[in-house]
Amino acid sequence: MWKLFGILLFMFGSLLARAQKTINVPLKPIHKQGWQYFYDGKRMYSPYAIQVPLQSLNDREINRYFNQFRGFQQARGFVYLPSLIFLFTNESSSQDAARAFLLLFAAGLAADLSLNITSHRRLSKAINLYNFAIMDRASIGLNLDRLPANNQYMVSFGLNKRL
Repeated sequence: MWKLFGILLFMFGSLLARAQKTINVPLKPIHKQGWQYFYDGKRMYSPYAIQVPLQSLNDREINRYFNQFRGFQQARGFVYLPSLIFLFTNESSSQDAARAFLLLFAAGLAADLSLNITSHRRLSKAINLYNFAIMDRASIGLNLDRLPANNQYMVSFGLNKRL
């Protein structure tokens, strides 16, 4: 009895289920101001918020730059490990130990800053490639041609739009 009820419930439920439909959403350009990112005029409070539009193009080079950004950001968490390990394993309270700890901490801070700058440069490259890939491909040109018949020059102006 319960099996029959379960089968009927499953069949009735599957009739009411609807398949997902794919919606094509036009991609908007990403603007960068310092280390702040804007998508469709709205500020993204994390660089990871622009991951979806960046990876929606499925471009190998854009994905590579974004993955490098993510890798450098993850590596930032490990740069302070030597100073922490030294702090917890060193039993000496001498002046040399304090200097060594400060040196390790300063090196970690420098590595953190350089990894952060490098990662945001990688993200900027990904954003530039993304914006170039989605732009309208319209161009305005000015052309200067030499006429071979009378040694004069011809200036032409053109507008090109790819459909």
